[in-house]
Amino acid sequence: MSRPVMLRPHLTTRSATLGALLFASGAMLTGGSIARAQEAGGEAKIKPQSRVCQAALQGGQEKEKAGQLVEAQKLYRSCSDIACATATWHACVAANTHLRATLPSIVPVAVDDDGAPRADVEVKMDGQVIASQLTGLAIAVDPGPHEFSFSIDSEIFASTKIEIIEGERNRPLSVSYTAQASKPRSHQAATAQK
Repeated sequence: MSRPVMLRPHLTTRSATLGALLFASGAMLTGGSIARAQEAGGEAKIKPQSRVCQAALQGGQEKEKAGQLVEAQKLYRSCSDIACATATWHACVAANTHLRATLPSIVPVAVDDDGAPRADVEVKMDGQVIASQLTGLAIAVDPGPHEFSFSIDSEIFASTKIEIIEGERNRPLSVSYTAQASKPRSHQAATAQK
């Protein structure tokens, strides 16, 4: 008979109370519960939540290997749940923590001719909308080369191609909006013309 997983002494009172409630309700997971369930009759006896958590962990690992860090983080967050088996939960929390530290992000900014910020700007990365308006908050993106376009009322006024590096956080991505602009231009091109 395997022993229940012990709560770490440094957990907060709230976490300890949650653990006590889980134990009292019979939901306390033991280290060998999955192995015993498989020995006793196969996959059918494993809790559905455990299968979902394990699938999320494996999917996150595959996405991370493929360089799709944003999707990997979503999967790791989904299995960073106390309802998951202890080993899976620990693996998901560790992977999510590591990914959070290395996941690059950009902060798109658009200013008008007077230097005033514009919020009514849609930003696309590689043709996919990543922001319907500018808020000044960072947006997580996958590392690698990307093309960003900025538009107002479906009219692109700036575009740029940049290489995003893993671990690069809060990279400013600034463009200028000119009401009379007749073609897309990047911030670098606008700066070079001044």
